[in-house]
Amino acid sequence: SASNEHGTVAATAMLAVQVPPTVSSPPTAQTTVEPDMTIFKCVASGQPTPTISWKRTLTGSALTDEQLSSGGKFAIQAENSLVITETVYEDAGIYICVASNNLAEMRMVESSAQLTVNVHLNITLSPQNVTVVSPNNITLQCEAKGFPLPSLAWQHG
Repeated sequence: SASNEHGTVAATAMLAVQVPPTVSSPPTAQTTVEPDMTIFKCVASGQPTPTISWKRTLTGSALTDEQLSSGGKFAIQAENSLVITETVYEDAGIYICVASNNLAEMRMVESSAQLTVNVHLNITLSPQNVTVVSPNNITLQCEAKGFPLPSLAWQHG
């Protein structure tokens, strides 16, 4: 406003401050057990309000990111959480939250978290009952799967 002995005048203007996106609450590393549900949360701020998307890099794959969207076993909820409905061992990897807005510079920022998927122990090949006449040798087979990898131990008796 301006004023003098002849009066006062005023003018207004709108100031819009644009702020590049930042991840204020990044996803956290998780360890889960197959087939549990897994939820990654990500909160971002900025002006204009950033949009959140998700991608992943699978363990053991070439470093190629896979864009994720709602459908099948994945759901992106209204609060931008990523839900894996039935986590399996093959889902293990790095999950990346991508926050972006339409600013020309620094318009995208990423934050990632590791997912480790443990698998319940399972005997996949059981030893068979055998009758042997001493002193002959025999071979008994047994296999087990799980993650972390199980070790096998034999007991007599």
